[in-house]
Formats: sequence, C-alpha cells, structure tokens
Amino acid sequence: MLRIAEAFFFVLRLVNTIPGGITLLNLDGSQGREISIDHPISTYLVCRNGSSCSNISALPILKNEFLAIDSVQVLVTSAREYWNGSLKNQVSISYDYSGGASPNTLYLGNGNLDADIVEVLYFNTDLTEADVQKLFFYLNTKYGLSRIWANT
Repeated sequence: MLRIAEAFFFVLRLVNTIPGGITLLNLDGSQGREISIDHPISTYLVCRNGSSCSNISALPILKNEFLAIDSVQVLVTSAREYWNGSLKNQVSISYDYSGGASPNTLYLGNGNLDADIVEVLYFNTDLTEADVQKLFFYLNTKYGLSRIWANT
C-alpha cells in the first residue's frame, strides 16, 4: 500500500546510543519504513530498510531527558522534525520510504534500543502545522514536557 504521507510521534528518553544504530520503529519488514536514531551522535533518521536513510535531525538528541519528537514525512518530497512542538529541521528527500516486503508487520526496537518510550502515535497522512501543534499540546500537557527546546 502506498502511503502518501506519514507522521510519527515518540515520547521518549534516550539513555544511550549503541553501535549498529537504534531502531525506534520498523514498519513492513524488509525494504519497509524505519525510524531510527544513529550512533554515536544520536541523530534522527527516516529510512527504507536495507536501502537508504535520510538524516532529518538538526541537532543530536539529548540523553536522559524526556522529549516528544516527531517526523512528518511527505514521501519523495520532504520530512520535518519537531521537538516538543518546535520545528527543528526540514529536509528534501527523493526516495520513496513506503512499501515493504512484509506488509502489516511492525516492531519497536532492534535489540539495540536503549531508550524509555512512553507513547508512540502514528498517522498515515500529512499533518498541518495546526494539527502538529494540537498533538504537541496534548503530549506536553499529558507528560509535563517543557518547551525549553524551542531555541535549542
């Protein structure tokens, strides 16, 4: 199934990065969609498993702090990264990160996950800026997250 756009929200505390990278979420098995954190500088990646990744992080993800991090991706066009509601980076992408050889499979982590995840939200659509801000208001209120990252 071709997904035109996707949005992923994670509320997590990164404890450490581990060689081999950290898979946060894997959709559709081999050649499918993956959201991961790179080692050792802890940057946020969107990938097609086994093929290619786009680094959308503007900054390394801090460790031992709870953070709501989000990527909104319009396939073969762009990906946006937010921290606690603040837009951190937007990049152009030219690779279709949809698809996968094993549809309807999903897993968190890859054995290298060294993070505490308290919530994951997935939307199979492009979200407007207003939609993103409503979701972050919900997450920031629910988990008591601050907007200290606004100028980071």
